[in-house]
Amino acid sequence: MRIIIIGAGLAGQLVLRELREKGVKCKVQIFSEHHAHFYLKPSLSNVVTQNKTPDDLVAMSQEVVAETFNCEVFPYTQVLGIDRDKQLVKTDKGEYPYDRLVLALGALPIEPPWLKVSDNVFRVNHLEEYKAFYERIGEKSTVAI
Repeated sequence: MRIIIIGAGLAGQLVLRELREKGVKCKVQIFSEHHAHFYLKPSLSNVVTQNKTPDDLVAMSQEVVAETFNCEVFPYTQVLGIDRDKQLVKTDKGEYPYDRLVLALGALPIEPPWLKVSDNVFRVNHLEEYKAFYERIGEKSTVAI
């Protein structure tokens, strides 16, 4: 059996962990449009007040995830489509067959149309956005959230 998980955020990572904890020994591939490090996304809401760097949030690198849970990790991979009849996931790096497919795509933040993204306005919905935010604020003493 082959299982593909699309999304390496908290939901995708927890599915992967549960599969292995339950003793499922099949081939598992996990695809992410970002990195595939394991971190607790809810922590993004309070890391600034804790003076944590983006690296402080990473509990497990994508390499350690792959080794620990015996899976293939595909970071920075764009999923272009799913052919349900042929059971194929089509990506910018090729096509991958599956027997079971997990969509762990996460959520998108509400974006008020009046609040435009600029050098001083950030939306922090994943670790890479927090990294850009963290680098931008530097040593500033005030931040409005």
